[in-house]
Amino acid sequence: MNDETNVTSFRLAPMSALIRSVTLLLLALPLALLAAPLFGEMLPAEPALVIIAAYAWIWFRFRPSRFVVHRSGIEVCWPLKRRGIPRKEISNVRVIDGEELKTETGWCVRVGSGGGCANLKLIRERALC
Repeated sequence: MNDETNVTSFRLAPMSALIRSVTLLLLALPLALLAAPLFGEMLPAEPALVIIAAYAWIWFRFRPSRFVVHRSGIEVCWPLKRRGIPRKEISNVRVIDGEELKTETGWCVRVGSGGGCANLKLIRERALC
């Protein structure tokens, strides 16, 4: 999907305040584990390093950074990979607002590293019914 004419790029929507708060709180967890020895607590560093590795893997591998619409299809871009969906495989498209999306899919949208893919599958299955 390298056709450069009529290309539109969309960044990932910003996190909601709740999700941003939970993310920042959880980002502090490995820092607290690593800082514990400064306060007299002798905790091993391995759990913090495992958490940091998991956070990095999720951020770079499972969180899309942008969506690119080409004449030939759609490309989903992550920091470490890309996936193109050819136009001929897209059977239906419609524009919906946030409230309609919430009504159709519920609160589960955008929760978890694989939540987006699971929600896209759910939307696709409902469209086929």
